Amino acid sequence: MASCDEDGKTGTTKANGQDWMDVTSLIETCASSLALADPFLCTKSFQLHDAMSATQLMDKKMDSCEIPASLVILDGMEIPPDDKVTFPRPIPLGLRDSFTPLPWDELTLKDAAVISLHIMVRLQALLSGSSVEESTFTCLYAHCAVLIDMKARLLPDSIENRLGDLLKEKTKTEKAQFVVFAATLALVHFTDSFRESILNADIYEEEDFVSTTSSITVFTEK
Repeated sequence: MASCDEDGKTGTTKANGQDWMDVTSLIETCASSLALADPFLCTKSFQLHDAMSATQLMDKKMDSCEIPASLVILDGMEIPPDDKVTFPRPIPLGLRDSFTPLPWDELTLKDAAVISLHIMVRLQALLSGSSVEESTFTCLYAHCAVLIDMKARLLPDSIENRLGDLLKEKTKTEKAQFVVFAATLALVHFTDSFRESILNADIYEEEDFVSTTSSITVFTEK
């Protein structure tokens, strides 16, 4: 804590019977080294993920992933004064989930490219140290029920139907659907392989990669 004596000189002060040392000069020295090109005081190993993890500690909204109620309250409904936040959307039960329907029949190649880019962002988040709940499974297409639904729509069960499907010319929408399915499947399988590597190396913490904590079912079909 920074403090000053009555004569304006820096020194120590007492609070609750404890001596508090003046650190004003230290702060000013550190601040003077800051520049637009290097605006932060931190070690070279400090990353944005570390800062976000520190922010989450003891923060109810961050710890429980709550979101503002205004984002989910329907038009015309009043927000209770004592209910400012709510839990996020539930895990989708398929492409046409009643709560969170996902684009599918209307997909374009541009949509598929954008979704694939977001999938790469989630992969980068996973590789940077984020948990699977904060990275892979923020992609709603990556949840087990949705992947099962996509596979059922794209890949016929019988061999005869699959052969006929191979010979049929794909529409742009079908091509976009296959791109989204393949990119999502690659993300989930890479996450599983990454998890196995970390667990086998025994360099993880107890809360890492525990998808069961959030009741997430992982798609394991090939």
